Amino acid sequence: MRMLFPGRTPTTDQGLCGCTRRRLRRCCAAFPDLKVWPRVILVLSTPAAAIANVDYPVRRLVARDAAALANLDPNLGWISKTWGGPDGLAQSGFG
Repeated sequence: MRMLFPGRTPTTDQGLCGCTRRRLRRCCAAFPDLKVWPRVILVLSTPAAAIANVDYPVRRLVARDAAALANLDPNLGWISKTWGGPDGLAQSGFG
């Protein structure tokens, strides 16, 4: 990786957003299975709808939320998997 990024070694999650064509060619040569796709930027074309009042608070996740996250529909499992599982997601503080 030092050859591709002189002076630093990026982590794998930094990606190659906005790299030059020359660097892209070097990366493709070094990593034949590299996948390239265009950046997608979505823009809301109409005003956002009003959100109805709810009877429960909206807050960030905390460690005690892990059990509830583990019980979500299996089709949503990919979300917590990227955080190392329900415990990792709950402790991340996101939400």
